[in-house]
Amino acid sequence: MRDTFILGRFDRNLADVKRWAIVRTIRTQSVAEHSYFVAMMMPRLLREYGFTDPAFMLAATEYALLHDRDEVLSGDIATPIKKRIDADVFSAVSEEFGLKVEADEVTKAATKVLDLFEAGLFLAEEISMGNGRVCDILTVIKRKLAGACKKFEDLAPVKKESFGGELCSTLSSIIASVQHGKVDPLEPDVY
Repeated sequence: MRDTFILGRFDRNLADVKRWAIVRTIRTQSVAEHSYFVAMMMPRLLREYGFTDPAFMLAATEYALLHDRDEVLSGDIATPIKKRIDADVFSAVSEEFGLKVEADEVTKAATKVLDLFEAGLFLAEEISMGNGRVCDILTVIKRKLAGACKKFEDLAPVKKESFGGELCSTLSSIIASVQHGKVDPLEPDVY
C-alpha cells in the first residue's frame, strides 16, 4: 500500500466524492465535508453522555472522520441499493485497499447518530433554500435518527436528559430550526 506523507493514498479524493447521488440537491456536498462535520460533533456528544477518557474520545473522533472512507472506491451508493448488497463485499474491498476502519460498539452507535443528524442538517438547509424535493427523505432520516439515538443512549454511561431533553428530540429540534432558516440553531430561541 502506497501512502502519501500524511494522508492515505485515497484520502484527499474524499473531497471529490459527491454525496446524495440520486437526490436532486441545490448544493453539492462531498464525503469529506460530511465526515468533517460528523467528527466535529463527536467530542461534544460523548462528553454530554459521560465519556471522559481522552484516548477514547480521540479514537471515536478519528473513526467519525473516517467512517465513510471506503466510499472513495464505491462512491456514495444510494441506500436502497446499499441495503441489498452483502455487507461482506464492502468489508472485503475496504480491507483489500487498506480503507477499513474498526471501532467499538459505542463509537459506531455515536457515529450513526451524528451521521444521520448531519444528513438531516444538510437536508434541512436544502429545504430552507427552497428544495422541497428532499422533504420525504428528511422524514425517513428523522425516523432512523430516533432508533440510532435510542441505541446510543442505551450504551452510554450517563442516563440523563441530554442537552435539556431527550437526544432525538433535541437533535430533531435543531434540524427543524435549520429547516426554518435559522442561521445559528443553538441560539436560545430554538424552535
